[in-house]
Amino acid sequence: MDVHLIAAVSLDGYIAKDDSDDLSWSGRADKEWFKQKTLASGVVIMGATQYGILAQVGLLKDRFHVVYTQNPQNFQNQENVFFTDMKPQQLLKDSRLSDYTDVCIIGGSQIFSLFLKEKVITDMWITLCPIVLGNGVKLLSEIPPQINLSLEDTTTLDQSTLRLHYKVVY
Repeated sequence: MDVHLIAAVSLDGYIAKDDSDDLSWSGRADKEWFKQKTLASGVVIMGATQYGILAQVGLLKDRFHVVYTQNPQNFQNQENVFFTDMKPQQLLKDSRLSDYTDVCIIGGSQIFSLFLKEKVITDMWITLCPIVLGNGVKLLSEIPPQINLSLEDTTTLDQSTLRLHYKVVY
């Protein structure tokens, strides 16, 4: 199964201004690509903070949401939402995902770090956004041991936004 890490990142390495950031700064072209990519996958995996933001504005239509939380028993699973604290490798083998060939990890930094540390991310789609946030939430909450990347592709999304596609080399 392919496991895609997808993140919009400021030029100074932040994925959000704070834990309530709606990423309005990431730009329309990135949002359109994100929608296409996650619809094609059908599965988005995120942390509870990211889920809280999405729940306020509306969950992603036509996608199965997997939400990492320390206390999944405190939440009610729904038709398109599953709360878990499984290890990443266990989750990827779970029957709820058996019909899918790939999944998209969409945040936040703790979930990105968890999946990288467990060496299950196959590639990274990083959109470099033309903004310097100055502070906020870094791409990774915990830096795993060295991980090598191989640049597969670069795409200019608009006049000032660049998307980088890396394969992860373990």
